[in-house]
Amino acid sequence: MKFVKVRELPCAAVAPDEVLNIGDTPYDAQAAVKAQLRTVGLLCGGWSGEDLRAAGCIAIYRDAADLFARYNDLPLSGVNEATE
Repeated sequence: MKFVKVRELPCAAVAPDEVLNIGDTPYDAQAAVKAQLRTVGLLCGGWSGEDLRAAGCIAIYRDAADLFARYNDLPLSGVNEATE
């Protein structure tokens, strides 16, 4: 696994379909969608799961601890249900 900032993608040796963006605002999700990246949302940013989904998140987690606890369930090849 590589951790890459969106602005570094043009120089990175990864294709957009190999990237999973993580954000806690709809703005993070919207930027990822514009970069053709899948994104998951974190509720700890104060936004609702509905707002994050509407912005393009394919999955929602309570916070980073929830995401990492369920790392093997990350939607790397599809969409899974939100956790709220």
